[in-house]
Amino acid sequence: MKKNSYIWATDLNQNSGEGILGRLYIREICSKNNNYKIETPYKKIYNLKKINTQFKIKKSFFFKYIYPILGALKVRLNAHKFQNLYYINFLPLWNFLIFIILPKNTKLGPITGRLPINKISKKENDIIIFLYKISIFIIKRKFKYIIFSTSLLKRYIKLDKDNFFFNFALILYKNFLPLKSNSKPIDILIYNRIHSNKSIIIDIKKLKLLSKSFKIYCVGDKIQISGIKNLGYQSRKKVLSFMKKSKAVVATSDNPFSFFVIDGLYNGCKVIIKKSFTNNFFDKKNFITIDNVLNIKKFKSKLNQKIFHKKNIKIENLNKDFIKFKNKIF
Repeated sequence: MKKNSYIWATDLNQNSGEGILGRLYIREICSKNNNYKIETPYKKIYNLKKINTQFKIKKSFFFKYIYPILGALKVRLNAHKFQNLYYINFLPLWNFLIFIILPKNTKLGPITGRLPINKISKKENDIIIFLYKISIFIIKRKFKYIIFSTSLLKRYIKLDKDNFFFNFALILYKNFLPLKSNSKPIDILIYNRIHSNKSIIIDIKKLKLLSKSFKIYCVGDKIQISGIKNLGYQSRKKVLSFMKKSKAVVATSDNPFSFFVIDGLYNGCKVIIKKSFTNNFFDKKNFITIDNVLNIKKFKSKLNQKIFHKKNIKIENLNKDFIKFKNKIF
């Protein structure tokens, strides 16, 4: 019997944001469909359980920028063999070539994107937004159903609400009542990645001041400040274990809905975030704006307050909306 679904996924690494998104989306696709073929740059998968295998691959220039294009071509080449076509993850909105190549009946998701950031020039940000507009023009005229990882791109997109779904990343925890942890010896946990688009929102000067009064741990690329304990790159499982012992995590400048932030909230951490980042899903008491960080006394008081626990109605409603959306497209 022919497989009725062809799924291309560029990244299924369980320690990367794109990989987690891919795994999450594939599980939703395959929850009611056992007749599928999943292809990645490194292997073909015919059994969903194999996705639990650790995928490790060096994310070279070829992997990041060429494989997604080759994946789109593979989806097109398989269009006549399969009833359903899916292109999953590594779908940045600026890469309009992917949207041009993919067949019209491809189901897309989750599309990612970021806010304009200060670390690159206005000209570069303007170019990215221009590329967004090209992709949106293609998407609106070519594809029926679209899933977006977050709502960050909402300001650039005007689509019929029945045809798109925002904030897919937030369904990672279907019942979002944060885990309780009594022991929180770490004050602040940071994920640092040296990347033009992914700087943390606390600058070096502020971090130096904070490191004198607070116990700060860092995962990822090292922060060369005395007093900050660098843990290096860790598995997601290990990072989650540190989160359970942490009072707060720090958001990045480009994405207040990163999995690091979502995992932190679920594991009972406050989130240090920009005042300009609005959040309609979680209680405001769980966030500390960057403006308050240098008021050491006030910041210390906020850190020591327990995270606000309550039934999160908005997340529940988001999950109900996704079930309705999923029934249309899967």
